[in-house]
Amino acid sequence: MSILIAKLCLWCSRSFQTTFETKIYCARQCKELAKQSRKYLKETTGIELPTNRIRRRVDTLYIKQCKNCNETITTKKSWQIYCNGICSDMAKETKRRQMGVAKFNKASAPNIVARIYYRDKGICGICKEPIDLRLQYPNPLSISIDHIIPVSQGGNNFQANLQPSHLICNTKRGNKPLDR
Repeated sequence: MSILIAKLCLWCSRSFQTTFETKIYCARQCKELAKQSRKYLKETTGIELPTNRIRRRVDTLYIKQCKNCNETITTKKSWQIYCNGICSDMAKETKRRQMGVAKFNKASAPNIVARIYYRDKGICGICKEPIDLRLQYPNPLSISIDHIIPVSQGGNNFQANLQPSHLICNTKRGNKPLDR
């Protein structure tokens, strides 16, 4: 992928686009005119410009496409790949989802269990009976989180794919799809 760079010609001061960082003239004609000018200056005044010409500092503008939304961006930063912070954040979120980081960790599990329980009004997603939150784990009627589409069949760990269930209902269902 070639990156376009916007520059100003050192001879005619017109803006031009190039893929080369070292290019300083917009066209061959400007380069030849600058060369003739240096030669004329040497012949008439005896002043010779150094071979490593003194160049005025020109800000380099990079013209790129945003990696997220594919819009054209103009920037002075050669490393910039997103048009703004929103596109950067969206790309990070997409990458996080693709890496499968949406798994439960023990610190966030109780919070998610409560959210799912109250979202579905405390009703088991499998047998449609109420779930008693006072019952703890070994009890077969305690709360358990069930995947609507099992992970083994391509389901994910997002809240839209989770439902509250009794432990016994979830165990009996296993990894079979939910009959609705």
